[in-house]
Amino acid sequence: MIRSSQGIEPPSAPERFNIAHIINRGPSLVSQFYTKNKGAAFVTALQQVLTAVEAGGITDVPELATIAGRYITRRTTASGARARVRGKAVLITPTGSGTGRVGHQAIALPAPPACAL
Repeated sequence: MIRSSQGIEPPSAPERFNIAHIINRGPSLVSQFYTKNKGAAFVTALQQVLTAVEAGGITDVPELATIAGRYITRRTTASGARARVRGKAVLITPTGSGTGRVGHQAIALPAPPACAL
């Protein structure tokens, strides 16, 4: 990461890969930290990793992943089971355009009955 006059610039591709490996997630999520303000659940884990790097000089990625793992928990359902993460749902319409989950549901719904006045 590089600090500039405008703030913190996103990490390079190899840095994103290392950060993703440390938090056991994909590099695209690390990019979304900067573009979509996602990843609040990883703040504590990354603060602990930063402390370990600054204080102890630890640079071994698997060791940093172990430190971060203590502070990362997966979302759970009300019953305590691991929450399911929805994948990307894309429907390709007959005209060739793509639409997401909401569009897919709208297309799948039957047309409302016509009102006769």
